[in-house]
Amino acid sequence: MKINNKIIRLRQFIKSNVIASEAWQSRRMTPLKARKSVSLLLVMILSLFLVAVPMAGIAEATEYYVDLNGVDEANHGTSTGTGAFGTIQYAINDSRVTAGDTINVEAGIYDEGSLVFNKNDITLIGSGADETTIITSSNKYGVSVPSGVDDIEIIDLTIKEDTTYDADTCSGTSSERFHLKISHNSGFTLQDVNLEGPGKDNSCIVGLDLNSVQGVTVRDVHISGYSTNGVGVTTATSNLLFEDVTIEGNGYTGSTGWAGISFYIMGGEDITGVQFEGTNTISNNPMGIYVENTGGDVHITGEGTTLSGNSVGPLVATNLGGLSIVDVYAKDVFNVPVRLEDAFATSPNSVIVGYWHDVTSAGEAANNPLADGNPIILNLTNGEWYVVAGINMNIQAAIDAASDGDTINVTAGIYNEHIQINKPLTLQSTDGAESTIIDGAAFRYMIDIRSSDVTFEGFTVTNPTYAGGSDATGILIQSTGAISNVQILDNIITQVRSETGDQSMYGATGINIGGGPIYNVTISGNTIMDIHNPDGPKDDHTCGINVWDGADNVSISNNDISDIKYNGIILQKASNVQIEENSITECQVGIRVEPFVGSTVSDLTVKDNNLFGNTEYGVFNTMEDEIDATNNWWGAASGPTHLDNLGGTGDKVSDNVNFIPFLASSGGEVVDNVSITKSGPTSAYSGDDITYTITYKNIGTNDATKVVITEKYPPEVKFVSADPAPNTGNNKWTIGTLAPGVGGTITVTVHIK
Repeated sequence: MKINNKIIRLRQFIKSNVIASEAWQSRRMTPLKARKSVSLLLVMILSLFLVAVPMAGIAEATEYYVDLNGVDEANHGTSTGTGAFGTIQYAINDSRVTAGDTINVEAGIYDEGSLVFNKNDITLIGSGADETTIITSSNKYGVSVPSGVDDIEIIDLTIKEDTTYDADTCSGTSSERFHLKISHNSGFTLQDVNLEGPGKDNSCIVGLDLNSVQGVTVRDVHISGYSTNGVGVTTATSNLLFEDVTIEGNGYTGSTGWAGISFYIMGGEDITGVQFEGTNTISNNPMGIYVENTGGDVHITGEGTTLSGNSVGPLVATNLGGLSIVDVYAKDVFNVPVRLEDAFATSPNSVIVGYWHDVTSAGEAANNPLADGNPIILNLTNGEWYVVAGINMNIQAAIDAASDGDTINVTAGIYNEHIQINKPLTLQSTDGAESTIIDGAAFRYMIDIRSSDVTFEGFTVTNPTYAGGSDATGILIQSTGAISNVQILDNIITQVRSETGDQSMYGATGINIGGGPIYNVTISGNTIMDIHNPDGPKDDHTCGINVWDGADNVSISNNDISDIKYNGIILQKASNVQIEENSITECQVGIRVEPFVGSTVSDLTVKDNNLFGNTEYGVFNTMEDEIDATNNWWGAASGPTHLDNLGGTGDKVSDNVNFIPFLASSGGEVVDNVSITKSGPTSAYSGDDITYTITYKNIGTNDATKVVITEKYPPEVKFVSADPAPNTGNNKWTIGTLAPGVGGTITVTVHIK
């Protein structure tokens, strides 16, 4: 045996352990304790070094040298310059070089053709990655460590492949080559090394290939310029550490099947103990990380790794039948969000996974909608799901996979489906209703909500073309049991049926609330328009919003309802309903109150709405009990048309409607003498909170009365706070009377989605 007294290796060992100790202690101890720990470690190392004295029968490890001025002869290699070897392969092959020895390669460019490590426990050390370069030009392996050769270290140099040919000829494995091939051995280290391919479009070559290797360290390594994988890891590899590694610019142009790191699990043999530490970056490859599974698991742990700019997807997996997904896409390993600017795509039998939810067994994977060709993404950074249009994703799959209380984000696009929400969750678009469209041709109910604690926000819902013995509906809220706390926000519901084609017996409805009991429903910020049904059915009650079966505490506010065949809003059985600050126009009746036989509508408030341009009535009440419809705009300063309002020319109202006082102008403001301006940032980005100021002032000569300021937020923002706080909801400030010259300010903070 040999005593390992190699100065370079000892120096590196001391340096790396001091650094590691300092980092560890700085997290867990006071500075004084950290210094003591480092000192103790040095004493221990030096003590070990001092006792390692030569003894009889024990050979010392030897330092050998390779130099451009050297000569490949048997009496060379033990000094630098002309006394060194001339080539690295000769040094490895020299009979004097045995296990435990180090080969030091001086600065320069060494054209080796290929290198084969054929002895155990050899360390190859360059003079630095910028100083020492090995050129390879082999048709199969540039540098190889064959089966059974263990404990090889390659440190402080660059390995560059020189052979090129057209990467478009890459097909399968027959033409595939490996720049650094490590196969069926143990104890391999690659540290402070650049692996440089000939250019991603100039060859069929893998950068680093690890095939059934145990105990691998890849530290401070840069891998780029390979036409296939930057790193390939094959089945039965274990205890693999990636630390401070950059893998970028691999995979030939236009390819979709290669990755920064590919894991190939074959024959049921797991890949285990894969660890990511430090700062790793995997970028600008077709795929960031790829997993191909034919029966087995891959187990990954560690710290943050950035995946960005990978054109096919950050994380891709195929053949998931036996894969333990939670081990592959561990939250603590890849802790950055899936970057939606990456172009996601799928290939046959593959699934874009991104950050999947916790699937912990093969059975769950087999039964999960993701494994059935409906890929979705879970971003474990904030626990939210993402659905991306155009790549075989659908919203229902995300709903089915989500847990109670989750948020599902849907990107811009057209989704041809109808959905059922049967659990508490938030379903929201990322780009607003105008660009996120759910088109449900031939379906009866486009959005079917059957759970409490649901928010549905920011979609266009259109085209339920159902014709039959019931009704066609954009959004339905119903349940066989009690449900509560449902919010329908900032949507566009349009083209629910048309005036041609077959009829629906009960017509068409934008938002339909029934089948309860249902409590605490908010319908706000929606546009409901163009809802029709062919003439004919006597039970047709086509409408914008229908509350018909016992809903309680319903808030309908800030909606634009127009171009409806019959009723903008109809109430048939409801209690505690607030209809406020809506615009309802171009309907036959703006608001109809018409309870079923034996039912009632109670505690109804109709206030601060714009009701005009409706052909028969602005408000029609069939009950004997009077309803409160004060402070509304009826389309004319003279108020609504009714016998109790002689001279009124606005929309007509029925009896049993209290409409006095009414607004003399749209929106409740005296618009002639109150100025309102906004000031704030001129630009903002998604995720920002911005604050702006609303300034109001009576610039007239008379008192401005009943002044109400209403702010309408676009779909791209969410209200955060305001000073002073709104009097109603999150966007209405009741100012009251303003004397001439008097004004004030309102400071509003919103979040950009």
